[in-house]
Amino acid sequence: MPILDPSSTATFSRNDSLIEHYDEPGTGTPTYCALRSQRYMYARYYEGAEELYDLQIDPNPLRTSSTTTPTQVSRPCD
Repeated sequence: MPILDPSSTATFSRNDSLIEHYDEPGTGTPTYCALRSQRYMYARYYEGAEELYDLQIDPNPLRTSSTTTPTQVSRPCD
């Protein structure tokens, strides 16, 4: 695979990422899955809560933007 060969000039680019996390007892992080693009991050928790972040306005996902609905984000947990 050229991408794994350190001498290769091949490049790899990914625009969107799917994130899945399963809560192991004692970790303190709830089960969720998320979709992250260059502009948005959408997270849906197992319990049903949803969060949407505009990363251009809030690059450190601290303020959820529940009134914004990006056209490129789907529901990754469905």
